[in-house]
Amino acid sequence: MQEQNISVVIITLNEQRNIRRCLESVAGITDDIIIIDSFSNDKTEEICKEFNVRFIKNQFEGYIEQKNFGNSLAKYSYIFSIDADEALSPELRRAIIELKENCLCDAYFMNRLTNYCGKWIHHTDWYPDRKLRLWRKNKGRWAGIILHNLTILQILWLKAVFCAGKKQEY
Repeated sequence: MQEQNISVVIITLNEQRNIRRCLESVAGITDDIIIIDSFSNDKTEEICKEFNVRFIKNQFEGYIEQKNFGNSLAKYSYIFSIDADEALSPELRRAIIELKENCLCDAYFMNRLTNYCGKWIHHTDWYPDRKLRLWRKNKGRWAGIILHNLTILQILWLKAVFCAGKKQEY
C-alpha cells in the first residue's frame, strides 16, 4: 500500500501562548500545515512563520466555516484537525507516523486528555474523550451547531469505530 500524506489544519486567533507547542507536536508528520488565522493582533503569525506552514488570514465567520475553509486548502488526501491549544503526545505522534504507511480506514478517532485548572483528568466521562480528528479529505467535513460536537462523514460509523483502537485487518 502506498504511503498516505496528511495535511494538518489549525485555526487561530491570538494563540501566541499555545501555537508553538502545537506546531512542535505536529512537526515532521507532514510538510503541509495550514494555519487559518482570524487576523491575530499578537505574535501568532510571527511564531507560525518559524515553522514550515502556510499562514492564511481569513475573516472569522464561525468555527465550522473556518475549519472547512482550511480543509478545502489541504493538498493531501487525509486531514488532521487540531486546535491551537492542543498538542500530540509522543505516543500519538508515533502512531500517526506509523499509520501513514498503512491507512486502512477513512477516519480515525483519538483519545483526548483534558487539563482542567492545571490537573489532567484521567477519569469520569472526560477521559477518554474520543474525538474524530483524522479523516480522508473527500469523506468528511465539519457541520452542526457546536463545532466540537460533530464531524460529518460520508462513511458508515461502524467502520470509523472499528478503526478507533489498534489497526484492524479486514
